[in-house]
This record gives sequence, structure tokens and C-alpha cells, in this order.
Amino acid sequence: AGGSYKADRAVKLDVMGEWAHPDDDTSIIGPCGVWHDRYGVKCGIIMVTRGEGGGNAVGTEIGPELGLRRENEDRVAHYRSGTIDIFNIDSVDFFYNTSAPLTQFFWGNETLRRITRIIRMTQPDIYIGFGPGLNNHGNHQQAGRYIWEGVKAAADPNMFPDQLTGPNALSTWQVKKVFSGGSTAPAPPQGTQFPTPDCTTGFL
Repeated sequence: AGGSYKADRAVKLDVMGEWAHPDDDTSIIGPCGVWHDRYGVKCGIIMVTRGEGGGNAVGTEIGPELGLRRENEDRVAHYRSGTIDIFNIDSVDFFYNTSAPLTQFFWGNETLRRITRIIRMTQPDIYIGFGPGLNNHGNHQQAGRYIWEGVKAAADPNMFPDQLTGPNALSTWQVKKVFSGGSTAPAPPQGTQFPTPDCTTGFL
């Protein structure tokens, strides 16, 4: 905690979601729209990649052109739901894999630095995204790790201290609550390890 920066109304977010690729966030578009319409909640989205490494079943674009198409489709979907704050980290989207360490090798510390800066700039109270579990695509695992690493780094003055000094200095920020993995999925059956309701139940 500490510092003098305070996000103004044009920047401050209530809920931030973070995902690896455009279309990973489909489960949050609807809830963000409902929260925005009913309660005035302001949502934002961090996209680690533009999705240029994915497949294309509806057109001829591949590589960077595909990334631009997927980004545009995602922005249109969020615009319709009332979420217009979308941040693209622009880390490389590469072939499907099941390894978070391999993804971390390509994405590096720069991705975490950018995520930390966005959290400090927008000061969200709630953070939502993938879980870092091994039952997922490697890019998704690493995006899930960045949720916890980013929230921790944003609150730590020893992490990326250059963001906290100078004429455009930000302040550390502590996110209040994190929903990592299955944020809009039905609650798991009683008797499972974490039988808690999803975050769309009893939001207020």
C-alpha cells in the first residue's frame, strides 16, 4: 500500500478478467454485461495474446492477420456487453502445448511486468480468470499463474519499482478478491474438494 496515485473514474475498474487468447473469455462476456446493465459494474479484460497461433475455420487469415481478426471479434463482443476496457499484452501465441514452463519461456517476465502495470493503473477490486491447473492448455496454465503472480506483484513495492516513480508514477494496489478457474461454471457437487458456488451467484 502507499503512494498517491488513485485511478479516476475513466480508468478505475471494478472487475478485471485475464485470459490467454481472444475467445477464452466467453464465459465472462455475459456476466459483465449483466453486471454493467443492472449494477453499473465496470469490467475490463487483459488478453495476453491476440490469438494469432490458433486455427481458422471461417476465413483464410493465419498468423498476425488471424490475431487481428480474433482481437476485433473479441472487442465487438465486449462492446455489445458494455465492456470496452480491453488490454492486449501482445505476447506471442504459439503452437498448442501442455507446458506452463514452455509458455513462460516464450512470454517471459515482460508479460508479468505489463500485467502488473495494468492492475496498478486500473485498480480493480475483483480479478477473474483461468486456474493454473495441469488439466489445461499450457498457455492457459501460464495465464492462470499470472493471475496470482500479477495480483501479488501489484501489491509489492519491490516488484517493478520503476512503475512507482517518475512523472507518471503509479501506486501499489491490492486486489480484494480473486476467482481463478471456473468463474462462471456451475458449483461443483458437494463432497468435492472446493464445493463453493460460482462467482455469478449472489454477486452483490
